[in-house]
Amino acid sequence: QGHYKAPMPPEEILARIDSFAKYGKKMQITEFDFAYPDPALQAQFFEDFLTLIYSHPQMSAHINWIFLADNFRPSAALYRRDFTPTPMGKVWEKLLTKTWHTEKTLTTDKNGQIKLRGYKGIYQVTITHHAKSHAMSLRLFDDSQQTLNLDE
Repeated sequence: QGHYKAPMPPEEILARIDSFAKYGKKMQITEFDFAYPDPALQAQFFEDFLTLIYSHPQMSAHINWIFLADNFRPSAALYRRDFTPTPMGKVWEKLLTKTWHTEKTLTTDKNGQIKLRGYKGIYQVTITHHAKSHAMSLRLFDDSQQTLNLDE
């Protein structure tokens, strides 16, 4: 569980994660929330925390505890009651839609292959071959190789 009341140095967070990583299991941060009176510092810690978690090879998920402001811990929410983003919500949106977003237009090599290094997630792929386009979803997780076949 990731309930924070004050910022913590990233080195300390990483040391704690690494103390469990030695067991070789996938890990998650659940119930993350961070209520802090300084919204700018709160947003910076949130961005640093997510970047650290996202970059650790054994981390598989991050779950925010307070998405929408409520009476429990309203200052820890990503969105206010009117659905406008808080400073942490703006960080969340920036990371998901800009920083950790992969959008590419690629051409296959002579063997019909491409290489792509992208962020984990679900991609919408459109393949155009002989003036026909085929749209499909592709799941990219871990280091994997995918084969997509088109029916002629």
